[in-house]
Amino acid sequence: MIGRRLALVLLPALLLIPGEAQSQPGYTLDSLPNPQVEHGGFVSDPSAILGAAERQQLEAMLSQLERDLAVEYAVAIVPSIGQENPKAFANLLFERWGVGKAGRDNGLLLLVVLDQRRAEFETGYGLEGVLNDAVLAQIARAELPHRFREQRYGEGLLAASEAVIAVLQQNREELSMTPAQRADAAQRREQQRMEELARGQEHRLLTLAGAGAAATLLYLLIALLLRINAQKKFIAGSKLDQTKAPADQRPLAPLPIFLWLPLILVWPAIALVLLYWALFTFHFLEHVGSDQYLGIILGGAAYFSLSLLALLKRLQRAAMILNETTSPFLKHAQLRQSNKGILAGIILAPWFYLPYFLFTRWKMRTLRLTPRVCPKCNALMHRLGEANDDPYLEAGQRTEEQIGSVDYDVWFCSNDEQTLIQRYPENSAYEQCEKCSYVTSRVVRSRTVRSPTYESEGAGEHEHECRHCGRKKLSSYSIAKLVRSSSSSSSGGGYRSSGGSSSSSGSRSSSGSFGGGRSGGGGAGVSW
Repeated sequence: MIGRRLALVLLPALLLIPGEAQSQPGYTLDSLPNPQVEHGGFVSDPSAILGAAERQQLEAMLSQLERDLAVEYAVAIVPSIGQENPKAFANLLFERWGVGKAGRDNGLLLLVVLDQRRAEFETGYGLEGVLNDAVLAQIARAELPHRFREQRYGEGLLAASEAVIAVLQQNREELSMTPAQRADAAQRREQQRMEELARGQEHRLLTLAGAGAAATLLYLLIALLLRINAQKKFIAGSKLDQTKAPADQRPLAPLPIFLWLPLILVWPAIALVLLYWALFTFHFLEHVGSDQYLGIILGGAAYFSLSLLALLKRLQRAAMILNETTSPFLKHAQLRQSNKGILAGIILAPWFYLPYFLFTRWKMRTLRLTPRVCPKCNALMHRLGEANDDPYLEAGQRTEEQIGSVDYDVWFCSNDEQTLIQRYPENSAYEQCEKCSYVTSRVVRSRTVRSPTYESEGAGEHEHECRHCGRKKLSSYSIAKLVRSSSSSSSGGGYRSSGGSSSSSGSRSSSGSFGGGRSGGGGAGVSW
């Protein structure tokens, strides 16, 4: 009774296994017979899965292929290879038999494993240009699964082989070439394809460039007219004595945000055009799938939107500074402060942040050179050069300029000899001295007071010295604990591969009587 129930449970599972594979052993690389050695043919069917007529017809087809095109096409159909992976087994079997002619590597192997319901094509280097992975995958899907499910193995192998031979026949000229000639032909075809695509892209880019140039010229003309009009109104309403100021030092009207904003945004447009050209000219999108392409588009859109949003916030802040602050000195200081942390933006989105950074640097330079108004007589002052402003600076200020920690601008009014000194900090290693209050103190030497260990931190001292007043002081700092390296422990007790299997895959048995070709690792597989 129990045995009958067990049989009823196991019967459906047994029916799912092909009849030819139920009682057959798993073949290995050593036990699977080489058809060239066994009978001088191309089909290895040690378990007689194919019918005699089908096997004979397949042998005749593959032999004729070898005579016509010198291509060696081997077929192996077995009930089982145990737990081996069919793709890896096909690669090793190809190398073991040496399918293909030596030096041309024009071999092809089709391995069919019944119990794993898997068929694998393996190609040699010399056939990869003709029988690429996509072509073989299309043939395998079209000819094998629906026949193999009905156990019509011979019919499936014949249909797939006919499709393969048809592709080879269509490329007889390329198959007759040497590897060097084939590479040259492929390079010429690729170059021709790129030239055709480039001509189409060039037309699009010229159209975009023409439209952009026309829009830019129109914008510059409008901006020039608005700037001239704004300058006239500014001079008329300033009530300043313009007669005593040189023409190049007269005050300029502030440039409205709507005029200089397009100058910032035109660079990203140029970057997008160049990106569009690069993607299509170098065929980047041909190497990604539809899902990957969608991911690239969505990710790029999100990245573009976030970086643009961050830039617009900076533009809004810069516009408020330039339009609402009256003093050029305060504008300069506030723009400098707003540019802190911009390095990260330049690295992540240079097409946005780099032109913005260059614009603000140019604007800060312009603000420094804008003539100041004398607070006493309301006339324009002129800026003294570096060689002439030292007499108006204190000794500590001159030291700051000499070491590069601070730069000073001295403005002088020739009417009443009034001076205006404005301070511009520079990025340097100096800090403010606690005694003289000038930015002239820096670390001159450091020493370790207590060395760190694996259990505790160490300690050290910095010695500071002021370049102006000579004051020295000491400050302490901590040194991080030592960290034990894990490389020595991991390399000593870990598992080491014996490397025995690599020798079998890298070498080819001398007993193989095919032509001695090598596998290129390409191919395609299909399940049923």
